[in-house]
Amino acid sequence: MLTGWFSFPDGEATAGDVLALRRVEDVLRRAGLEYDVAWSPGFRPDAPHLADVAPERYGRLVFVCGPLHGPQIEELHRRFAHCRRIAVGTSVIDPHGPAVTGFHRVLAR
Repeated sequence: MLTGWFSFPDGEATAGDVLALRRVEDVLRRAGLEYDVAWSPGFRPDAPHLADVAPERYGRLVFVCGPLHGPQIEELHRRFAHCRRIAVGTSVIDPHGPAVTGFHRVLAR
């Protein structure tokens, strides 16, 4: 499951977020790995939304781009606790905060 601030109903999708997502998608496609992208209903009404996905369908969760902080990311850790969770191209505001420490791996900018 690919997520980012573009996945949250009150999130945002900057050009940088979308470009970073496209790059991660390209890497996964080339590696032959299947994935879904969770979008905010406000950005892509026809796409999978976090509120509707079944976390048990996934073994990996990747958070793409943006700052790692806040209750939205902490909730991802709770809902997808069984998944290997990786953050890619992110900003780390508080390296000891739960939004950061919940990831198994952080590949910061």
